Amino acid sequence: MKQIFVQLFLLLTALSAFAQDSTTKVIVFELKDDISKESSRLALRAVQKAEDENATLLLVHMNTYGGLVEDAEIIRSALINTKIPTAVYIESNAASAGALISLACDEIYMRKGSSIGASTVVYRDGTKAIDKYQSYFRKLMKTTAESKGMVPQISIDGDTTYIYKRNPAIAQGMVDERIVVEGLDDSSKVITLTTDEAIKWGYCEKVIPSFQELITYKNLDNAEIIKLQPSSLDEFYSFLNSPVTSYFIGLLALVAFVLMALEIFVIPGFGIAGLSGIVLLIISLMLSVLRSTNFDVADTSHMKLYSIIASFLIGLGVLLMLLIIFRKRILNLKLFDSVVLKSTIGTKVNIQQESNDLADLQEAQGVTVSALRPMGKIIINGTTFEAKTNGEFIDSGAKVKVISIENQYLVVKPI
Repeated sequence: MKQIFVQLFLLLTALSAFAQDSTTKVIVFELKDDISKESSRLALRAVQKAEDENATLLLVHMNTYGGLVEDAEIIRSALINTKIPTAVYIESNAASAGALISLACDEIYMRKGSSIGASTVVYRDGTKAIDKYQSYFRKLMKTTAESKGMVPQISIDGDTTYIYKRNPAIAQGMVDERIVVEGLDDSSKVITLTTDEAIKWGYCEKVIPSFQELITYKNLDNAEIIKLQPSSLDEFYSFLNSPVTSYFIGLLALVAFVLMALEIFVIPGFGIAGLSGIVLLIISLMLSVLRSTNFDVADTSHMKLYSIIASFLIGLGVLLMLLIIFRKRILNLKLFDSVVLKSTIGTKVNIQQESNDLADLQEAQGVTVSALRPMGKIIINGTTFEAKTNGEFIDSGAKVKVISIENQYLVVKPI
């Protein structure tokens, strides 16, 4: 009896596992902004997830005016080469790069009023790219349309011929206004298909009012819907490759150098300005290194990013350790004589608390005992005073003359 219960338990466990593994799964990802590095990373993760889960369908929810051709081609290749059935739902727009990605899907569904096409290649400023790029993208659109195969067509006479499921000429006409498709366009503008035109010309399977109704239409209401979202690292990669980032890095570096210059030449001692400048400079250098690195969009482990950051931090740590170990030797170099105050004061120092005591020093002459940059110390008649200049630098040992008194400081000039 005990063996029967054990066998029954094992059987139920196996059936439960089988039922769990056989659950219908749909992988969904959205392309609702400009096609970018972030988009291609998301798409590749979605394709990998669909293949790992043996999904019933990989579904793209689209509304985009286009984006980077390079990343659109990455997404297109991934969708064409996967064995998982693919479909796209065009909520409103599938222009330019969005049209290429849509053509790479096995099925295209559109909401009423949406459109697909207008795929002329343009530069970032919106001007039309040279014909070399137009030619490449035109052929890319053509081969993508052809990749969905041919379907039989029976003529009035009963003869069967095979035509492409999606007319490649229409795909080319979306890029090049010179391509004429009889009955559709007059070659005066690039092709953009409305929902009705897309249905008529085989570029749309069906008009569906909403994304959820598409799920119902595909009999997937009981399926497990797995929606992939861009990760924080995906967004970071997108930030690195943004045109704004280059200006941001340059601004950081400029502010860093200004702060460090102020610390060295204007503000006495070492404080917040110098420390802030060093921190900003380190950040700008790290961003520059990461921006110039060619990350593999298929790498979802982010190991390259981590290794670069780790290497940078280790190198920075080693540099700081060496500076600490050899700081005395470094500061004794002649290079730092003009910046670092090395003089020691062995004579009597006037605290300079009463401005009345300083009034008698007007027009007095003395000698600098430290470099004035622009602040430092001078000796007058054996007594040391705090002094400053009106902005100029005076080396140690130079003769100076008091020209005024400001805030307990003797203002001097060289003589």
